[in-house]
Amino acid sequence: MDILAEKEAKFANIIWVNAPVKPGKLAKICEPLLCWKRTTTYTVLKKLCDKGFFKVDEDGMVKTVVSRERYREMLSDKIIEEYFNGSLSAFVKAYTQKREIPPLEAVEIYKYIEISRILERG
Repeated sequence: MDILAEKEAKFANIIWVNAPVKPGKLAKICEPLLCWKRTTTYTVLKKLCDKGFFKVDEDGMVKTVVSRERYREMLSDKIIEEYFNGSLSAFVKAYTQKREIPPLEAVEIYKYIEISRILERG
């Protein structure tokens, strides 16, 4: 699955917030937010449907195929693979070299790690 360009990602977020939604209503939402004409909205919608992120069902409603959470998983996997040779620790090291992880986020991260360990053990 492709990684979305910046405008595509903004558009996808609008869809994720509003789905299921009619394409016409989506065009009205996008006009002030993205400064897009109706035709641009339809063109980019078709592109994202072709990429497998969304679909227009038999009732003409735009529906989600790939959730925002699943897309974020795919995006983080791709970034860690491409830029950090698959190493999460290298990513964390790079991230924390110039900034601190707030204590509450550190606790959350620790919880995710512990949950992951528990799930691995079965």
